Amino acid sequence: MSDRPRSPASIPLRRCVVCRQSAPKSTLLRAVRRPDRSVSLSPSADGRGAYIHIREACLTAAATEPRQLERALRIQLPEALLADLQERTAQIANAIA
Repeated sequence: MSDRPRSPASIPLRRCVVCRQSAPKSTLLRAVRRPDRSVSLSPSADGRGAYIHIREACLTAAATEPRQLERALRIQLPEALLADLQERTAQIANAIA
């Protein structure tokens, strides 16, 4: 691989399921519904994925009103995943403050 910076056209973009804005894939958190119907937060797991901005507003909305995320993943979210989203929101809020 070369050390050249990537051109803007080659940076993969994904859409946040909460705010519906496109952003570089590296700035988003990926929730994945695996083939065994379990859900996790993983950037590289196989399965149906949905992306959320790593911003306090989007993470809070995904954790408190998970309807958009559930619809994107086509599954009801487990409480453990919602708790994980709330924890990440708190970490981001603490980092900002």
